[in-house]
Amino acid sequence: MAEGRHRGNGRRSRGKFNLGVIGRSNSGKSSFIKLMLQSQLGPESPDIPKTDFLECTEKREKFEIPGCSVVLWDVPGVGTQNEGLEGYDERIEIEKYDGFVVCCGGPVTEYELALNNLIASHGRRYIFVRTKVDAAIENEKKAHPSTFDEEETLKKLRDGIIEKLSESGVTEFLVSNRHPDKFDFETLNFIIFDEGALASYMKSCNKKVKKENWKRKQVESDC
Repeated sequence: MAEGRHRGNGRRSRGKFNLGVIGRSNSGKSSFIKLMLQSQLGPESPDIPKTDFLECTEKREKFEIPGCSVVLWDVPGVGTQNEGLEGYDERIEIEKYDGFVVCCGGPVTEYELALNNLIASHGRRYIFVRTKVDAAIENEKKAHPSTFDEEETLKKLRDGIIEKLSESGVTEFLVSNRHPDKFDFETLNFIIFDEGALASYMKSCNKKVKKENWKRKQVESDC
């Protein structure tokens, strides 16, 4: 998709919620945005960006969905040679976003911890998304074929996130961009795109909100 179609200054439009998708380079954030757009526009929509796995986001891109108050932004990754941590908040103009999705494609590192502190220092809140869960499961299965247990592997992934980010109180969401029907994607999709759900979540996401509460709301909404 042509960049000009999405270009904007990032300032909050009336009634709009600017949600920046952020994370380390190669964390799967561009693929995550593509998946979110497909869930709302359909997989064959011409407004779905083509994801090049050999390239990283160099300029922020804006994605608007007709009739939706949430505006998605693909924000350049942190922790690369071109995008270090120092001055990162100024380069991405962090104040122009109302909240964030922090994508992490592996174990939590100093970069995610730094992003946590950076976002909090600007009075913003975020959703933590562990991407590439299918790859983590497959690696564990290959490493321990005789004792492999998928549920136990998922628990280890969640526990590792909670241990590192316990003080922030954020709720972790496990996602596979290749298998959106598995793990926490449907609940996360509901939180982001259901009318009023995202703003409500952002107000409480640093208070150890249980995903089960949002899954229940999702079921009630579908009824």
